[in-house]
Amino acid sequence: MTTLVAYPDSDSEQDAHDAHPPKRKRPTPASASCNDLPPPPPLPAAFHDLYSTATRVSTSDDPSLHAGRKRAIPHMEGHWMSHVYLEWHPTAAESSTLASLIAHVQASADAGATIHSSLQTALNTPAPLHISLSRTLPIPTETRAPFLTALNAQIQRTGARPFDIKFGGLKWVSNYDRTRWFLVMGVQKPARDELNALLRACNRTAKTHGFPELYGKDGATSEGEGIDMGLGKLEAADDHSAAFHVSLAWSLEAPGKDARNPLADKVVREWMEDEVLKIAVRFDAVKVKIGNAVHAVDLGKKRESGTKGILG
Repeated sequence: MTTLVAYPDSDSEQDAHDAHPPKRKRPTPASASCNDLPPPPPLPAAFHDLYSTATRVSTSDDPSLHAGRKRAIPHMEGHWMSHVYLEWHPTAAESSTLASLIAHVQASADAGATIHSSLQTALNTPAPLHISLSRTLPIPTETRAPFLTALNAQIQRTGARPFDIKFGGLKWVSNYDRTRWFLVMGVQKPARDELNALLRACNRTAKTHGFPELYGKDGATSEGEGIDMGLGKLEAADDHSAAFHVSLAWSLEAPGKDARNPLADKVVREWMEDEVLKIAVRFDAVKVKIGNAVHAVDLGKKRESGTKGILG
């Protein structure tokens, strides 16, 4: 017969527990207050590039997944939708300032018009803003590496180094087919005209590979193409300083006639002048997004011989 395991009764178990009380553990550095620990180091700039694209939940264009938005350019099999731009990650203070600006614009807009902020993702995490240097380009798979190599060479040829920009101007603009409206903030011309130099480099690369130029003469496309922010007269045919902008918010509804110029509202205008115009942003790299992969082309740095190719 199998022997049963003998367990102590509750009284004997309690006596044994009282005879040998547990020793107190000495506090260790790991259990020290979190307030005594130094703050973690800041994340490297390249960290944001690893998580720049949300996970796809559909293989077709489904506006219901994007608050009613529709693709300006339909998906093309064997092609990678690409974009060249300057990326800005606003600080918490900058985001708060811009969020207040959007709220003031919303308050001054026609009743019923819904404005969607571009400051946060669908998961309510901070979203980067950008200044476009190209249109959306459908790059074939076999052209990805040659395009990146050529673009890198053109950007380095400009001699552009890290530079600062400030903002000015605020208005509503529509996309080409007028299905979406954008609240865009103009960009003041930087001291050495780096924006125009980088735009020319990107346009030369796009044209060489058979793509249309941004702000070119072959027709307008999406978000703010060809707009004039009213920041000054054009000095030359290839000076597009008045067209550079950052999109802050969007709406599926056209703003009313009285709301088309947000700066006509006293509260919006004063907030823009007193708070937003204080913001200065430094750019030290051009971002190239091909599909869901983001590549950074550093400004003012020459590629060393023997390094890996631009695709890694």
